[in-house]
Amino acid sequence: MCLSLLCASAESAYASTVSSSPKGTIGGVLLGAELVMISESLIGVEDSWSYLIGGGIGAIGGGIGGYLIDQSALNPYVSISMLAGGLALIIPATVLTLNATRYRPSEDASEDQAPTQEESRTTTTALFQINPTVWRCSIPIPEARPMYSHQEQKQHGVPQQLQFHLPLMNVVF
Repeated sequence: MCLSLLCASAESAYASTVSSSPKGTIGGVLLGAELVMISESLIGVEDSWSYLIGGGIGAIGGGIGGYLIDQSALNPYVSISMLAGGLALIIPATVLTLNATRYRPSEDASEDQAPTQEESRTTTTALFQINPTVWRCSIPIPEARPMYSHQEQKQHGVPQQLQFHLPLMNVVF
C-alpha cells in the first residue's frame, strides 16, 4: 500500500485564495451580540428586554466592526476566525441568557392546591355555560365514560360499553 502511494502520479495543485467578504461581518454581528449578552448575564441582569436591546446594539456594533475588519484585513483568516468565534459562542450565550432570565418565584409564593375529586367532576365545559355571574359560550369537550360500574357488570352480567357525552348546556342557579 505504501508503494502504491509513492508511485502515484502527482497532480498539479492550485493555491486558492479565501474570500473574507461576508465572514467578518457575520462573525462581528454574532460576536457583538453574544459578548453583550454574556456580559449582561454575568453581572446579573434579569429583564429580558435589556437582553433584546443590548444584544441588538451589540450586533449592530459588531457588524460595523466586522465589516471594517473585513475591508482592511490583509489576512482573510482574521475574518474566518471571527466567524468561528461567533459560532462557538452561540451555545454558551444562549445558556447563560436563559439561566439569567428564568422564572424565579417570590419568597412568599404559595403552592397551588389540586382540586378534589368532587370539584373536578362538577366542572364541565359545555357549549353554553350559565351561572349567576357569568354567561359563556365555549367549545364543548366530549367525554367517553364507562356505561356500567364493576358492581353493575357483575350483578347484571352485561359487557362493558362506552357512553359518549357532549355537554351542550351547563346551568347553575
